[in-house]
Amino acid sequence: MIEKEGVIIVKKGSALRTLRFIFITVVLFVLSFSAAVVTVLNVYVPQYIAKVDGEQVGYFTSPAEFDEVYEKIVDEKEADGLEVKVYLPAEPEFELTYVVDSVTEEQNLYTNMRAFVKTEYTTYNVNVKGKTELTFATKKEAEDYAKKIKNAVKSTVKSTVKVEKSTSEELVSTTTKASAKKIYDNVVSRYKPVVRTYSPTYWVSSGKTKYGNKASGALHSFIAGGVRPTSGVVTQNYGRSSYYASGMHTGIDIASKGSKYVPIYAYKAGTVVNAGWNGDYGKCVIISHGKDANGNELQTLYAHLSSINVAKGQTVSMGQQIGNMGTTGRSTGVHLHFEIRVLGGGNKTFYNPAYYI
Repeated sequence: MIEKEGVIIVKKGSALRTLRFIFITVVLFVLSFSAAVVTVLNVYVPQYIAKVDGEQVGYFTSPAEFDEVYEKIVDEKEADGLEVKVYLPAEPEFELTYVVDSVTEEQNLYTNMRAFVKTEYTTYNVNVKGKTELTFATKKEAEDYAKKIKNAVKSTVKSTVKVEKSTSEELVSTTTKASAKKIYDNVVSRYKPVVRTYSPTYWVSSGKTKYGNKASGALHSFIAGGVRPTSGVVTQNYGRSSYYASGMHTGIDIASKGSKYVPIYAYKAGTVVNAGWNGDYGKCVIISHGKDANGNELQTLYAHLSSINVAKGQTVSMGQQIGNMGTTGRSTGVHLHFEIRVLGGGNKTFYNPAYYI
């Protein structure tokens, strides 16, 4: 380009080079832009980032897909047959973005969301004397069994039969129909009323041994409150009997269909003072349950056992298994001979167990 007398003269070669430079620049720009657009369209995809309580759950094609995955998890948890409450700790938040499609292929939305979903399982327990005996998925099942138990157990136990609602974040095992029947039979056997066929008399033998039926006042309260020592029916009551040298059957006999493997339980918590062979009693356990304010010591005796699970000096809890029913010693069949004794004032007094189990 030359300026001459106010006139600009552009040489032909220079103009062509300028045009060619502009053309090439435009072409390169268009190609670069096109390549960028193609790259975005082929590698990146539009997705919604879902967050719950500020934490990322995953990438979803739409909020509707989030709802579909959530409902699938809810349906799965409700299929367990329990009363459940399924929820998220906060409302989900969504943000539209573009992500590499390989990221969405690698994620597992179902697994991701399960980590955020909260579950509250509700079950109904049937409690007897403060102990859970049965667990059901519905309140009606629990109430039906509680009613059956109340109708079958002795009056002192009826008020302790309660239905309690329980919630947990963990899946709870409920009682099956088959096991419910067995548990029910066991509970009723332990706490059912004893049919009393004796007369309410009181008599005293010579010496330091005494025989009574039911203690009175504070002593009665001290003796009461234990559990039935085994399942079965009473085959011989407490009371006078010419079969024994003393003229007394000092306890009650409980038999259970002749099985020598029926468990024997401690009437109350205490300390084992005798465990082993004991003459006519055969294999025998004697437990001391402590003393009252007047120095009276309560003892229980379990005789004719086939096996013993405890040792002398051992501490046991109420309802703990201490052995199995048997027919050792002076016995005519498999049964438990159970006695209640009170030691005090130099005397040993036997009381009728029928008043206390």
